[in-house]
Amino acid sequence: VRFETRIIDHEKNYYYDITGRQPVLSGGTQKFSFRKIYEIISEILEIVERGFEYLLLPDDFLINERHIFEKEGKIELCCFPGYGKEIFSQLEELSLFFMVHIDYKEEEAVLLVYGLNRVSTTKNVTLQEIDKFLKERREKSEDIKTEILQKPVGIKAERKNPPKEQEGIKGKEQRKEEQEKYVRQKAETLQKRLLAFVIVF
Repeated sequence: VRFETRIIDHEKNYYYDITGRQPVLSGGTQKFSFRKIYEIISEILEIVERGFEYLLLPDDFLINERHIFEKEGKIELCCFPGYGKEIFSQLEELSLFFMVHIDYKEEEAVLLVYGLNRVSTTKNVTLQEIDKFLKERREKSEDIKTEILQKPVGIKAERKNPPKEQEGIKGKEQRKEEQEKYVRQKAETLQKRLLAFVIVF
């Protein structure tokens, strides 16, 4: 985000132009999906990496829920020269924010956020290692989606375009039961993985 420096009462002040920009993380009760969290974190890393070209230090970027903006689908950050707060500490705090604002029914989102917290607190971690972790989680997420798409749905999955008049109330109830069973199974798997994370932490 562009800013200008003003001297007021012998003090240096920074004014940021947020015209047309919206805070990404100030949605109140908003729940963030795997895709949105991945986009936010990966674009943050990209901005910080580009900052080296302009001699901007990673620790001078403000990475928190009040200073991450979006304009035309792109993430923008505020840079505060001399801020000096370790970027990995800021990413850890950001992961804690997401822990409160993710959809816990989406397993991949949970694994991404808890994994980000673990990686960002690892001793001597680098930005490249965090970027590598993100890409690995994206690949695993895509593999899971492919597996789900290839999995037959229901006991009559081999029938193509069944006549609507044959579906009836029983067919709808059966599909509903199968969906609820699938959600319960995913929730149980998620609880086991979360328990594993807690043990590791």
